[in-house]
Amino acid sequence: MANSIDTNTAETFRIGIWYRSDDSSLALRIVPIILADFTDIFEALFKSGKFSEGPSYLRNLLVHLLQFSNEPPLSWKNIMRIEIQRNISKLIS
Repeated sequence: MANSIDTNTAETFRIGIWYRSDDSSLALRIVPIILADFTDIFEALFKSGKFSEGPSYLRNLLVHLLQFSNEPPLSWKNIMRIEIQRNISKLIS
C-alpha cells in the first residue's frame, strides 16, 4: 500500500518470485493498492454495515485482483482501480 504505485513496482509485484536459501522458489502474490482505494474499501464496509465481513471481503477482493496480474503493469494498475471502485459500488448499493 502506498499513496501511489509506480509502474515498475507493479511489474515487480506482478512477476514476484522469491528464492529460498535452498534455491526453491516461492511465488509472491502481492497486490499493489493505493491508500485511497484501501480507505474507500473500509469506508464502504462501514457504510454498508458489513464491517464484520471485512477480512473475508478483502481477501476475496485481493484474489479477484490477482487474476488480472498477467496484464501489463499499467493495465493491471488501471484494472485494479476500476475493479475496486466497481466492488465498492456493489457493496454500498
